[in-house]
Amino acid sequence: SVDTAQPTTSVTNAYLAAVITVLKQTTEALQSQSRRLDEQNLRLDALERNQRSQRNNSPPRRHHRSGSPPRQETVKQRRPALERIEQPSKKRD
Repeated sequence: SVDTAQPTTSVTNAYLAAVITVLKQTTEALQSQSRRLDEQNLRLDALERNQRSQRNNSPPRRHHRSGSPPRQETVKQRRPALERIEQPSKKRD
C-alpha cells in the first residue's frame, strides 16, 4: 500500500538547476581559496629560502668553530690576577 501520510515532494528542474548553480559557486570559491593558499605557500617558501641563505652568509656561531679554544681577550682588558682576588674582600667590608 502507498503511504499517503507523508506529503510527496516533487523535485523540479528549477530546484535542481538552483542546487547545481550553488554547487558551481562553491566549487569556484574553493578553487579561488586554494589558488590564494598556493600563492601564500610559494611566498613563504621563498622567504624561508632567503632566511636560510642569509644565515649561511653570517659568520659562524661559536659552536660551529674548530676545536681550538676560544680566543683570549686582549691583555689590556683583563685585570691582573691579584686585583681579581682582592675584590671580593672589599665587598664584604
